[in-house]
Amino acid sequence: MGRAGLARLVVSGVFLALSASFAVPTAGTFATDLSKQDKTSVRCRIASARKAIETEFPLRLSFVTLNGLFVRLARQHVCNGVLKTEPHGILFQPAAGQAGTKKAAGHVQQFASFCRQSGAAFLYVQLPRKLDICNRMLPAGVEESSHRNARRMLESLRGAGIDCIDMCGCFAATPDDVARNYYRTDHHWRNDAAFRMAGRLAAEIAARCAVPEADARRASEMLSPDAWSREVRPSCFLGSLGRRTGALFAGLDDLTVLRPRFATRMSIRIPSRNIDISGTFEETNMRRADEATTESKSFTMDAYSALYVGGNYSHTVHTNPNAPLRVRVLLIGDSFARPVEAFLSAAVRRLDAIDPRRTSKKFNISKYVRKTKPDIVIQMINPCVFGADKMTGRKTGRAVMFEYGL
Repeated sequence: MGRAGLARLVVSGVFLALSASFAVPTAGTFATDLSKQDKTSVRCRIASARKAIETEFPLRLSFVTLNGLFVRLARQHVCNGVLKTEPHGILFQPAAGQAGTKKAAGHVQQFASFCRQSGAAFLYVQLPRKLDICNRMLPAGVEESSHRNARRMLESLRGAGIDCIDMCGCFAATPDDVARNYYRTDHHWRNDAAFRMAGRLAAEIAARCAVPEADARRASEMLSPDAWSREVRPSCFLGSLGRRTGALFAGLDDLTVLRPRFATRMSIRIPSRNIDISGTFEETNMRRADEATTESKSFTMDAYSALYVGGNYSHTVHTNPNAPLRVRVLLIGDSFARPVEAFLSAAVRRLDAIDPRRTSKKFNISKYVRKTKPDIVIQMINPCVFGADKMTGRKTGRAVMFEYGL
């Protein structure tokens, strides 16, 4: 056994000794539960125990960091299920196999037809995976089908006459594009990339909603880089994948903070949290910015979601009476839409954003369209959602991104 292997063995022994002292559910407890409750309850208890072991024991981050260091010293490229690609050192978690998209495409076609009948335009936006479209970043033997799944989805939708735009080539054509547009330690894109996406959506909205040329031009100017200040905070962000492997394996990311240079007056409402705030862009969309960019917290919290909008929510409503795009927009998306939503709210009079993975079972998107009467509905997702949804909780196993209540 080499020195690296011996060191890892010692650390593992210490970890086991400490973890033995934690109060986690025992096999006897599970057996009792099995006799009293259904299998779903038992699975929840097992998941709870696993979460306690993985997230709640003392010095967890220290153990993760030490383990990542030893993996790196041993010149391995995989740590805790996360792959470090060469030559950019980007963290990636292969997950997506070939998924059927025909059923999802059928649901989107039905929903798009419903939107048109309700007086709203519909636009499907395909975002890329954190991987170049030709999979050149992957080492030999590692399979990933995300972009193939996305291409099949787009082919089905376009064949049915659905209005679509494909952004994969814009953000992930090459490994260099991925390195530039995505965090090395997180599965999400950088704020600069999300900002460019917001500008693109503003142009698409203006074109499809017959916005007057002067208003469209003003919206374009508001979402241009010159209209926003750009502050780079170096090595202050450890993303979701980096928190699985530790900073000594993953490194740290710079965090770019964009703020409008122009005056803003808007509001944000988050029904699930009873939040209703009016003020500037910073006071509404960036109310947790200081917390998200504080180094002591940005290593342990979801700073990506906290920096803009403030967290992960099922439903947010932005109103901006002075915005140039005098339209009502419904944006259906996953976590990639979070910063895009914030930036876009600076140029749109009314923007509703829905994350179907987080809505309650009673929430019905089609009924919401009838109630709010948007001018355009945009569904913007990344390819990881194809197939069964992987979120834990009540929606596990359901392809929730394509459920509309029709």
